[in-house]
Formats: sequence, C-alpha cells, structure tokens
Amino acid sequence: MTKNIADWFKYEVYYWRSGAAVVWSSILVYPSVAIYQFFAAFSLSPFKWLSGYIWSLLSLQTWFSAFLLALTILSTSLWNIKYASVRPKIFTQRWQFYYTSPADIPFKVTYYIAGGFSVWCLLNTFPGEYASLKYQVEGKWYLNERYLFMMLHGVFVAIMYCRKFYLDGGNYLKFPVTQEAKFLKVKAALFRLVWQSILTMYRNMKYYYLIYYIFAGGLCEWFSSSLNCSRSPIPVNSVYGMLDLSLLWQTLLSGVTVNFLWSLSSFIFKVYNTEPYEFPIESSFKDGSFRTLANAMDCSSDPLVKHLVFQDFCRLSKYLPDRRKVVFSLSQPGGHPHNWKTLSSQCLLSIESLSQAVSVFNTQLIIGGSEHHGRRERFNRAFIKSVSANETRNTTETPLSYSSWTDYSNILSPTSSFVGNQSNTLTYRGGGPVTNGMNVSIITAPPPTVTFSERFKSYIRSRPLMMYFCGDIPDSKSCQLFSDSPQHMWAVEGISNLVSASFTEDSCGVVQQSLPDIIDTLLTLNEAIDKHFKVSTGISRHSNSGDGSLRFALRSAVKSSLYKIIDTFKEHITNNAIQVSMEQLRKLKMFLEYKE
Repeated sequence: MTKNIADWFKYEVYYWRSGAAVVWSSILVYPSVAIYQFFAAFSLSPFKWLSGYIWSLLSLQTWFSAFLLALTILSTSLWNIKYASVRPKIFTQRWQFYYTSPADIPFKVTYYIAGGFSVWCLLNTFPGEYASLKYQVEGKWYLNERYLFMMLHGVFVAIMYCRKFYLDGGNYLKFPVTQEAKFLKVKAALFRLVWQSILTMYRNMKYYYLIYYIFAGGLCEWFSSSLNCSRSPIPVNSVYGMLDLSLLWQTLLSGVTVNFLWSLSSFIFKVYNTEPYEFPIESSFKDGSFRTLANAMDCSSDPLVKHLVFQDFCRLSKYLPDRRKVVFSLSQPGGHPHNWKTLSSQCLLSIESLSQAVSVFNTQLIIGGSEHHGRRERFNRAFIKSVSANETRNTTETPLSYSSWTDYSNILSPTSSFVGNQSNTLTYRGGGPVTNGMNVSIITAPPPTVTFSERFKSYIRSRPLMMYFCGDIPDSKSCQLFSDSPQHMWAVEGISNLVSASFTEDSCGVVQQSLPDIIDTLLTLNEAIDKHFKVSTGISRHSNSGDGSLRFALRSAVKSSLYKIIDTFKEHITNNAIQVSMEQLRKLKMFLEYKE
C-alpha cells in the first residue's frame, strides 16, 4: 500500500472519477446521435420525415456507427486525464498564441483523425447519398465531392476545436463557487453547450467554405486520379455547389454534433474532478495517517490534491459544525490541540508563501520601473550629446551596421556610462582623426565580446513588429503570480471562519492563542496585495493572458476575512484583551472604523 498522498489520490480517486466521466460521455453519444438523426432526416413531408427517422434509428448500421462514435469520444476524452490542470494557461508573450509544442502534436493528431472519423460515423447512419467516396452513374464512376466536403469539414472542426482548447485553456479545472449535484450541473449546461456549438459552427463555416473554394480544385483532382474516376458534374467548389442548402444543413448538423460531444465530455470531466472530496481530520490507524487533512495540505507534488484539500477545509469551516468540533478538540491523553495546530500552521504557511511572493514581485516592479526611467534619461542625454557632436562634424558617415546600433543598445543597459568633459572630447570610430577646429582625441578600446543570444535580442529590439510579438504581454506576470488564488482564498476564508466560530464553539480556548499571528498574517497579505494593485499598471479583470478575476476575488476574500474576525473580536481588540502590537493596531484601524 502506498504511503504517498499524491499517488494514493491518483489511483484511488482521480482515475475513478475520470473513468466515470469518460463512461458517461460515451453513454450520452447514443441520445446525441438520435437527436442528430431527427434533424438530419428533415423533409417537407412529415410522413416521409418521421418514417425515415424511425427506420434509420432502428437500423443495425446506426447502432454500430454510434458504437464506433462512442469509442472515438472515449479516445479523445482520455486526453483530458493527461492535460487536466488547476492552474489557468497564462501567455506571457504574444508569439505563444501561435506556438505548438511538440508534446501537443499527438493530442492534435488524435483530434484531427477523430474529427474526420466522427463525421464518417454520422454519415453512415444515412446510407445512400453519403455511402462512399465515389458513385456510379450509367456505368461511369464519379467522385462524391459532397462526401469529401463533409469529411474534410470534420477535420476542420477538429482543428478549430484544438485551437480554441489551447487559447481558452480547455484543460483548466475551474472550481465552481456554488456546489450542486453533478446531474443538475450537466442538465443546466446542456443548452449552453449546444448553443455555443451552434455559434462556433456559424462563425467557422464561412472560413471553411472560403478555404474549400480556393484549394479544393487540386485536391479533388488528386482524389479523382487516385480513385480512377471523374469529378462530379457539379463541383462543390463552384458557385452553384456552394449554394447547395442541403449540403450546408448536413455539414452544419454534423459539425455541431461533433463539437457538442467533445465539449460535453470535457465538461463532465471537469464536473467530476472539481467535486468536493472529504479528507479525514484525524486517523485512528497509522496506515491511513498520510491521508489526513493536515498531511494532504503539505502535498506539493499534485496541485489538484492541494486545491481539493483546501476546498474541504473551507467547507468544514463554514457548514460542518461536527467536523469543526474535532478541529477544536484536545488530544487524549495529554490534552494538546494537535488538530488545530497542524491545520492552522499549514494554512498560515500557505498564506505567508503568497505574501512573500507578492512582496518580492512588488519590489521587482518598483526596481524595474526606476531602472527603466533611469535608462530612458541616460538615453535622452546621450542622444542630445551625439546630435550636437554630429552638427559640428563635417564627415561622411558609413551606413548603420550592427556594431553601431549595438552601441546604442548598450546605452539602455543599467551599467552603461557616458564619457564627456568640458573640452568637447569625442570618441570617433572611423578611418582617421577628425579635426574641425575642435580638440578631438581618439580613444582606442578593445571591442566588447557579444554573444549570439545578445545579438539576437538586440536584433529583436530593433524590429518593432518582432518586438511586439516577443515582448511581454502587459499584466501577464501578475496573472501568473495569482494563478493559485483559489487555494489561497480557501485557506484565508477557512482560517477566518474557524476563528469566528471559535468564539462560541471553542470551549478550550485553543484558537485564541494563535489569534495575533493569524491577524498579523492576514494583514501582511492584505498590505502586499494592496501595494501590488498600486504599483502594477493595467490590471484588469478580463486579462488577455489568463484569468484576471482571480486577483480581485482574492483581494475581496482577504478583506472580508479580516472584517469577519474583527466583527467577532472587536471589543477584545480595542480593550487589549488580545495582545496585538502597535503596528498591527495601526493597520487594523481602518477595519475597526469600517473605512477599508
């Protein structure tokens, strides 16, 4: 039996939850195919519509095609297990929006194949017009371009889905604010997922038609020669073929169905793995001690475990008085508050680590801003001096080469210095001395050693367009700093709820001894976050590089937690019954007066 909380959680909880999500995603393929067939069999004659729908629904070929489609959904759902993350994807530079990591190639290739195969499964439920890639008329074989058009559209749907999955962070496990039953969550999301799939197909359909109209000629010729058949009498990439409403309807339906099934499987996976999990506060057996709440808080190898354990800690502090009673209890024998000490120390350690990270980031922002301002001032002075010197110089300059503009890039470095005196002494790097009635001295210095990376960076800086793509996205580093905010929010809210509940439930007074340290830790975090919002520029809830709302939610959680503690112990703080320092009392003044 494993003694590692991360390995135990992966094999005993995560895989079981993920497996249940994959099974339900595969089961829901059958009703989805039935709904697809109902709309795909549309006809102006109601009798023909219903009879054709019922006949196709009960056919063995339909069930077999649905079974193959379920296996396809199962294969794509397995990638959710591998790529799931509790941290949002944050792009720090614009070129990352268009970058594909080699590790993502198997994921995309699987989806590309699954897209075409899924459309093939759906088309097999309606044999006849879309039976094969070629058809025979009067003894002559023709390429079935409508069939090819829809199969390629399945691949196009997969390309656009992978693109959206990458940009929107489809692997991000975002924990919901309110907890509901899994069935109610999926039921409430069905219409939203269908509508999103319809809008996605509506936006992407025009691009697919344009691409097919431009490039389908050569592709159809290649298929025709390979299959030894002729092109269709009415090519799809013609004006008349593009106006085929029946083909448009079938293409739209198949694309919406495939996109919906993928989105539904991803949503069910997230619902299962963001469901709260209850960790035991203490264990009666030594073999199960590594699964307790305090030990799980110390897990650093699996971020999902850490998020779930702090979520459970916050839940017990709000809604579960029986579990709070265990937290406030004393050990027997001995009478020591082991549960409270271990839980509070882990929470305070998590909060302090965030406070330290935010403080270091704030210091770097301040130093970076002052250095940028100083470099700009030095560059302006050097530019003015070089212009005045060039006006007095009557010589022909050589074209600007790399060695010359790298000298100007050195001006921007923090260690650069400028040599000048009252006698207008200049440094000239040319073929000979310059004498224009001035005292000019020639300084010979060894050329600096410039590495390839420095040359490349300098070259990038000299190109505005490349600098735009390779430069840092504003606010991206801030989003990256607060990517674990849900975990810290639960720690802050959980510790404040326990402190507030201890006023009436802590009969032994185990919490009051730690109250000054808790207040000081929360005040430090609040001060660091407020300073971050002041020194950072361009902070927005809707950031282009990540979930920008996490910072604002954490800021609100810290302030509300401090207010909750102060509302409970206000009289004790003002009467010095709780020992707080003068510095802490000064910081608490705004909260005591409800002005923060």
